Amino acid sequence: MNPIGMLFLASVSAVAIATPAFAQDANQSDEQALNDASATVNAIVVTARRRDELLQDVPAVVQAVSGEQLQKLEFRQFEEVQAVVPGLNLESTLGGTTGKATLRGVDFDARAAGTNTSVEFYRNDAVIPLAGVFQALYDVDQIEVLRGPQGTLKGRASPSGSITVKTRKPNLFEAGAYLSGSVAERDRWNFNGAINVPVVGDKLGVRIAGFVGENRGNLVRGLNLVTGEIDDDIFDKTDAIRASAHADPLDGVLLLDFNYEHINREGRSYNQVESFSLVDPTAGASPVTIRSKDYLGVGALPNTSDNSIRIYNWQGQLNLFGQSLIYLGQDFRQRIDNFSAQDSAGVLANPIVNGVPYVQTAVSPSDTTVHEVRLQNQDRVLGMFDYVVGYMNLKQNGGTDLPSFLLGSTQSAFGAPFLNLTAPAGIVSVPIERFRRAKEESFYGNLTFHLSERTEISGGARRIILKQDSGLFANGTLLAAATDCRGFPSVEGCLPSTKATIYSASASHEFTDNLMAYANFGTSYRPGNVVVATAFTGIGPFLAQFIRPPDEKSKSYEIGVKSSWLNNTLTLNVAGYYQEFTNFAFRPGSPVLALRDVATSAATASITSFDGLVVPADAKIKGVEAELSWMPSDNFNLSAVLSYTDGKISDALFPCVDLDDDNVPDTVVPTAAQLFDEVGANQVDTCTGSTSPGAAPKFAGSVVAEYSNEFALGMEGFLRGLVNFKGNNQGVGPNPLDSVSSFALLDLFLGVRDPDGAWNIMLYGKNILDTHRVLTRTDAALTTTFRFSPATSATNYLGITTTPPQEFGVSARIAVGSR
Repeated sequence: MNPIGMLFLASVSAVAIATPAFAQDANQSDEQALNDASATVNAIVVTARRRDELLQDVPAVVQAVSGEQLQKLEFRQFEEVQAVVPGLNLESTLGGTTGKATLRGVDFDARAAGTNTSVEFYRNDAVIPLAGVFQALYDVDQIEVLRGPQGTLKGRASPSGSITVKTRKPNLFEAGAYLSGSVAERDRWNFNGAINVPVVGDKLGVRIAGFVGENRGNLVRGLNLVTGEIDDDIFDKTDAIRASAHADPLDGVLLLDFNYEHINREGRSYNQVESFSLVDPTAGASPVTIRSKDYLGVGALPNTSDNSIRIYNWQGQLNLFGQSLIYLGQDFRQRIDNFSAQDSAGVLANPIVNGVPYVQTAVSPSDTTVHEVRLQNQDRVLGMFDYVVGYMNLKQNGGTDLPSFLLGSTQSAFGAPFLNLTAPAGIVSVPIERFRRAKEESFYGNLTFHLSERTEISGGARRIILKQDSGLFANGTLLAAATDCRGFPSVEGCLPSTKATIYSASASHEFTDNLMAYANFGTSYRPGNVVVATAFTGIGPFLAQFIRPPDEKSKSYEIGVKSSWLNNTLTLNVAGYYQEFTNFAFRPGSPVLALRDVATSAATASITSFDGLVVPADAKIKGVEAELSWMPSDNFNLSAVLSYTDGKISDALFPCVDLDDDNVPDTVVPTAAQLFDEVGANQVDTCTGSTSPGAAPKFAGSVVAEYSNEFALGMEGFLRGLVNFKGNNQGVGPNPLDSVSSFALLDLFLGVRDPDGAWNIMLYGKNILDTHRVLTRTDAALTTTFRFSPATSATNYLGITTTPPQEFGVSARIAVGSR
């Protein structure tokens, strides 16, 4: 038997053997269970199945992170949530403009899958683009992470899971306010707070919350390889405000909610690098040896970003005759202004040519509007059924305007040991406009049949009707080779609308009040995403397979056990799963392309690195997840989560550079002539191999523990610790350079507080052992591209990302009233 099966069966056996000793009598109603759980580790209430339930009663893997826990662990950016949700990896780019999420070993990357994500994000139950949550965390009520295929109960189809961020609602009965802030090393500071006012008795309440903060982003400074000067002016600034209203005019019959949020985030940063020779001694020397702990990038110009987001969110709920009719809507609007330095290798002495900086300017406006209507029961129908039926309409419009798409210098002079662009003829640029629009309509339903008070089965389905359109204008001309359309007739021969159906099924049985077993099955679907970032017109049939991947389908199986012990002070949950993907949308890295129009001569040939290609691969994933929570007394609590995921893509065709045809990517950047001799009209070289479908390690775990004790009247001391462990990671894609050895990060928090939560003061240290790892590396040296010979120039640096550095700080919070 494989290790996953042994671990799962051992856990289930342990639960079953111990049950007679600890299980309680099965005579409590659901309402009584909710009341009895108020002082135990079972007190968490979630809405994973569209109704309030105790976390332990949900037959699925759900993790809830409360707003209080976010504050206790000093989480201020969404990416930090991964520290307490093993198996979840979150990455964001400068200013949170985009990013990716990995859950259950499967990556979601917007550049690979477009707007159809493997992990769907929600804000107050409404679908929201990833950028809408990858910002500041403040005044949050709870974050719920659901694993496995989702989509038959709300929102959109997502094969790996969903993440819901719930903001705090106004309190209708009591006024209150809080103010929280922290200051730490490296110019990191933030303040957030809220004011709650019941405007009309218990009928209408208003809440105003805000956040302001600044830090030094990824801490990477810029080194000018020509002058030796270091640019230390790096930052990541965020300010946000949220206004919410909650009304209950008819004593629970009609509930109304509305909130508006405006977020501004701007940043200035460099991409971190490391000397190639430190990783591969056979690689050529770089002009200046740079180690990962130096936190340096190369080049004379930084990347800058200005991100503005406005979110309008509303919901109404009518409760009559034991049924609830719910309507929710959201309008998400975003504008991103990015300036990306194009001298990746840092070879230019003067990156400003005739008054024009060698940066790529990109303006990206987008808007997403969603409307959803849902009907569900409050009282169980005929004492046997729970149901949810709904309709969702989602529209997305977006794109990127590149007023001057840079194609590189048309002339250059050389200077040892790197290029010295002193008298260029200019930079060739082409105005590019990339567009994308989508409309999704779907009908969904889920029915749960209670065979008895302890046994239930459920099933659901969603019918999806999708139109999407994307393409590229260059110099005002629509490039048919980079255009895709389904249902929107923008070009001749447009495909019809995409239609698909997904299903789910579940069965569970409670052996006692404290022991439940369940089994789940689900399917999912994502339409193929067309890569439209390519600015050249000649896409040959071989390259097209990586630009126009087919639709992705998947199916998943999960079995699990949830148990409570010792009068509900201890819980142990274990789940095992298996998932299969067909045409999984996988982005392999940064292969080097021969950018030559198949209809033109080699005289205009050049090569470049391009990380937007997608490999349609078949993938299989299996894993185990286990959760333990223990609260032996009011003074001590501990929770631990372990995730093991084993995913594999087998015998897939990956874009790479493999001039010696050994199916191992070459680490030396070839010349244009060498690559053209190898690939011919294919435009890209390939390797055949196997890899993981995600960047996460197989093993991951986290442990959070806290001890507190009242040492004076009205004053309580506490010590809290967080250990985040990640096992060995072989990296993702056919990249021999990005393997990571196992590591653990330790955070400690020491402070005093009011036992009733009115105030606290805390000293904290993150990564206090100063653990350092390089997490990702590019598969070849960074290059700066030019139009004529030499087509590219490299200074033998790899692009990298690393673990967060050690940090010490202090935080404080004061609250009055409803808080």
